[in-house]
Amino acid sequence: MPASYATHRSQLELILRAWGMPEATAINTAEIMSWADLHGIDTHGISMVPPYDERRRAGRIDMRAQPTVARETPVSALIDGGGGLGHANARRAMELAIDKAKATGIGVAAVRNSAHFGACGFYALMAVEAGLIGMVTTSASGIQVAPTYGAQARFGTDPIAFAAPGRPGEPFLLDMATTTVAAGKIRNKANENLPTPPGWLVTAEGKPSTDPREVSKGGFMTPLGGTPEGSSHKGYGLSAMVNILSAALSGASMITDPLHTKRPGTMGIGHFLLALDPGLFRDAADFRAEKHPSDTQKSAQKLREAAETIQSQNVSLEQANKLLRERSTAAMESLSATVDARDSYTAGHSRRVQQLSLAIGRELGLSQAELDLLGHAALFHDIGKLAIPDAILLKPASLTGEEWALMQRHAEEGARIIDRLGFLQDAVPAIRHHHERFDGTGYPDRIAGEEIPLGARIIHVADALDSMLTTRIYRAARPVNEALAEVKDKSATQFCPRCVAALERILPLDSVVGDIPSVESRAHPQLVRAS
Repeated sequence: MPASYATHRSQLELILRAWGMPEATAINTAEIMSWADLHGIDTHGISMVPPYDERRRAGRIDMRAQPTVARETPVSALIDGGGGLGHANARRAMELAIDKAKATGIGVAAVRNSAHFGACGFYALMAVEAGLIGMVTTSASGIQVAPTYGAQARFGTDPIAFAAPGRPGEPFLLDMATTTVAAGKIRNKANENLPTPPGWLVTAEGKPSTDPREVSKGGFMTPLGGTPEGSSHKGYGLSAMVNILSAALSGASMITDPLHTKRPGTMGIGHFLLALDPGLFRDAADFRAEKHPSDTQKSAQKLREAAETIQSQNVSLEQANKLLRERSTAAMESLSATVDARDSYTAGHSRRVQQLSLAIGRELGLSQAELDLLGHAALFHDIGKLAIPDAILLKPASLTGEEWALMQRHAEEGARIIDRLGFLQDAVPAIRHHHERFDGTGYPDRIAGEEIPLGARIIHVADALDSMLTTRIYRAARPVNEALAEVKDKSATQFCPRCVAALERILPLDSVVGDIPSVESRAHPQLVRAS
């Protein structure tokens, strides 16, 4: 059963104190983390315990640290966090900003030498509770976001919060990352083994991805806006602004510094906190009422109704898109089966290659998202043979040089066909390159080794093995032991050694030679066929 709020908060406090954090600091930090969970911001609450522990053990967070004032004026303060967690640092900074705003009308505090501080919105609402406008920004630890048109990551999630007082219990609060989504939401998807929605991530080549582990493999998070066409330069610009306010102003390490988060004893994070008294400009009560004229509730209700209508339409659109993808995929599967059926000897070839490729992929530890992609690429690897005339595809004799050149084009043609579908673009490289050889003598692009996409290398092994075990119009099927021996013999020349080793683990030669039923039982039914 879910724990109560009191239990939840107490658990966090006990963990923090066990790490050596002073009692008062642990109480404050646990309150802020629990606030995040209580308000549905589960990326900044108790889910942060493992990364905090990892950073603590690595010596990059000092749990005993206390914030100190390094510089102060009647309207400003600079806080040094001493390398501690950011919650107590940011809270102290906002308290000072609030005190100064009450005395002078405005208070600004910057924090250096700090770490992750949870949800920005908590500190912005501190100002609101004092009748003030609050604004909060923070730099980030992870460099995970490539600027618009950039080829390398240069920013983090770089969040910003803005809050203003309204009627009691009805403040305005904006708390957002300057990326399409907060990094914690991606981490949670990875922890739950779920794919991310489209638009959150791109690969190192800039192609869309739904793999929550994409960033760890060299990919990037997207700036707010997602794509240049979606005005991602706006998210890029906001991220730069946040870093100027949070890091450049406070003297914290800039996210572009090669040693950012790598110096001993500190994460080097910076924060910016502002409190502004609306009474500097007009009566504070009038300002609060301005946000709620008599028709505000009616307008808000209309907005809610419109949002519900849009949400309903979006659901319908998503369902329609899903149905379209399913039907398009089914049509392509029929075309793939048609390719196999053109030659009675190869019936079922693509499906068997798909099954064997998936077995190898699982043995290599691919994620479910990667396996789904591999399954599509393997099933459609020969779809380009639709463009090859029967006179060549079914020729019982050796092909001429010109005919062989035409036959080789099926990999490129298949890639073009799948690319035009519009929703399987990530499968295109594996289809295009499934005839590349590990030594660089394959086709169509003569790339070698790890340059060849892993999916293509897997499909190459599966395709070759099934071809050898299947009777063709120009030759008889080969015995299983001979086929497996040839694959092993050509490891590191024709085939990827990792993929061959995975195949051997799925089909152990000592126990499988000449015993096709045991091969099928270890992998998938009808995975291979005897002559």
